[in-house]
Formats: sequence, C-alpha cells, structure tokens
Amino acid sequence: MSVQAARAGTIGAQMRRAIDHGLAFLDGAVSAEGVWSCQYYALSAPVMRKPDTNPFVGALGSLRLAGLDHARAVSVVSRTRRHIGDTMEFPGVWRYWPHLPPDVDTTSTCALALGFHPWLLAGWNRERLLRNRDGSGRFHTWLLDEPIESPDADAVVNANALGYLGLTASTRPVSDWLVSLVETGREREAIHYYWDPVDLYAAMAQARELHTTLFEDVRPLVATRIRDRRVRDGSYGDVLRTAIALLSLDSLGYPPSRDDLGASVHVLLMGQQADGGWPACPLSSGPLWPEERRFAFVSRCYDTACCVAALVRANAALDSR
Repeated sequence: MSVQAARAGTIGAQMRRAIDHGLAFLDGAVSAEGVWSCQYYALSAPVMRKPDTNPFVGALGSLRLAGLDHARAVSVVSRTRRHIGDTMEFPGVWRYWPHLPPDVDTTSTCALALGFHPWLLAGWNRERLLRNRDGSGRFHTWLLDEPIESPDADAVVNANALGYLGLTASTRPVSDWLVSLVETGREREAIHYYWDPVDLYAAMAQARELHTTLFEDVRPLVATRIRDRRVRDGSYGDVLRTAIALLSLDSLGYPPSRDDLGASVHVLLMGQQADGGWPACPLSSGPLWPEERRFAFVSRCYDTACCVAALVRANAALDSR
C-alpha cells in the first residue's frame, strides 16, 4: 500500500468515526418529540444564552440529513417530521415562535422538510406565499393579511422560498433579484435575518439542487464567491460556514480539489467536540426588520447536522478520487 493510500484510509476512518459520533450526539440532543435544541443571545452579552424552541431549525437541519443511509439519521429525521407536522397551521403555514405571525422562511423550509401532507399537495400554502410579494415580486418575510408597504425582503428568505416553490413565471423576479445581487456584489445589504453572504450562497445552492433550472447562468460565479472565502487552513469562516461551503460547492458542481478538500475536512474534524457535536456558530439574527441587528440564534444541533452532511459528501468524494 502506498503512503498516499494509507493516509487516505486513515482520513476516511477518522471521517467515519466523526460521522457516527456526530449522529450519536444528534440522536441524543433532538428530543423524542423531534425538537432541536436552540439558543439565542444578545450580541452585547453572548454568554447569557436563552433556550429557544421552534420548528424552523429542525426543518433546516433535517434537510441536511435527508437521504443519509444511517439509522440514527433516519430516526432524527422521522422525529423531526412529526414535530413539523404537529406545528403546521392551515393552509400549510408555520410560525417561528407562537407569538409571531407565520413567515415565508419557516413555512417554505418546514414544507420542504415535511414533504407529504394533503394540505401541501393541494397547493393552498403556495397560493398564500405567492400573495405575499412586494411590488417587485419579492417575498415579504411575514405572512400578514396586509403586508407592510416598505421593503422587507431578505435575500436568504427569498432563496429558501425558491427552494420550495421552484422557478415559475411568478417566482422569476425573485430569481432575477438574487442573481443581480450576486453579480453586483450587493449580497450583504439584502441580508437581515441571516448572518453572512455564505448563507445566501448555501440557500441558492440548495434551491438549485432541488430545482436544476435555478441559477444556471450564475452558478459558476456563486461557486467563485464561495471559493474566495477560503483561507489557507481550509476554512471558509467559522465551522458552520466551512461545512455549508463544502456542501454548496458540491451541489453547484464545483467541488474543491483533493488537497483543498482534505484541508477543509481537517478543519471540521478538529472542530468536533468531545460529545460528538460541533460548536454553535451564529445561524440567524434579529430582531424584526428594520431594527439593527442585536440578537443571534444558534444551534449546536444544526451545526452538527451540517458538519455530518459535509463529512459524508467529502468521504464519498475522496473515496472516488
């Protein structure tokens, strides 16, 4: 056996152990009812974290785990779907918190994660979403009976809506807007409820994976923007952004080179904690638009799901090269 083959085998074994350990953490951290552990904190006091219960993070994380051939992943996804179904409201909409109105992001993501339900098959929630657009055809964030007049379209929220609805005549203005943001480098100014432009690229990549007609012309540019975030140690920012960057590059059809992928895998392996989970990085932010960002929402469960999914794809890619 060559030295290179021996090293590849060692890395492969490390990845498989990390995947198993990560899924064991998730299986224990996600409740029997399918609730994913989350927290939020004020940016002025990051150590003062409060528990957060919502259906959104579980839906988002379960989409990362969907299709993984592992009993623990199947169990987590199954429990999560039950919770998503239990929190759905007619005509197929969801709220992040009970005291908030239903919103486009939670509704689109939960509908995707749930998959089958008569209300979803009937398309009633799609009609409700499509009524919730501004004069430029972009989705308002909140599903209000009378949407606000001032602009409140968040780019990542709109990308997640496209992941659910796909590309149609009604949603093309959203696609065109997101493409223009990437082409002109204005991504950050259109993100309020998320944390980083990489979050937008990841949402666009996931939407394209679900609907291959989306973002074809801008696909190479999105991949370039993600690659430009890479630093010498193989990371793309924090551990969460490194994981979703690897997932997105693979989805877009521009996977890293073997050496670059190996460096990024090393970053993920070194970031795993003793209990099998990964540290909590900022996922989203608040409060409500247009107030200045003051809160961060985090979930070790979500970060772990993304890291596990990234390692699964990386292991398959390295085995095939």
